Amino acid sequence: MPCAHTPLLTSPIEMKLSNLSWRWLMIALAFLATTINYLDRQTLSVAAPVLIDQFGMSHAAYARVVFAFMFAYTIANGISGPLLDRLGTRLGFALTMAWWSAASTGCPRRNHAITCGAAKAGL
Repeated sequence: MPCAHTPLLTSPIEMKLSNLSWRWLMIALAFLATTINYLDRQTLSVAAPVLIDQFGMSHAAYARVVFAFMFAYTIANGISGPLLDRLGTRLGFALTMAWWSAASTGCPRRNHAITCGAAKAGL
């Protein structure tokens, strides 16, 4: 006998969907998003030779760009934690993914490292 709060399933499709563990699906999506985030951060070191040549910057100037990115990342972590606590996981995660996606798509339209960094910072 089903529990009082469990709805009766009427079709095989609904039965298959109900057997899917939504919790594990959300964990897998969070893991995927975190992996993409870490890969995105690692592209700075992989793309260093190309960026240095393309923008004609010295290694010291490139180090300042990487420092600015890491500094902004550190500050954003201090702000985003309490903000996500206030917004809730679902809404906060959705807004964060939308913001980062918009910044990432806007970056190739920039013609200078500084404006690309400002796009990533959301300015």
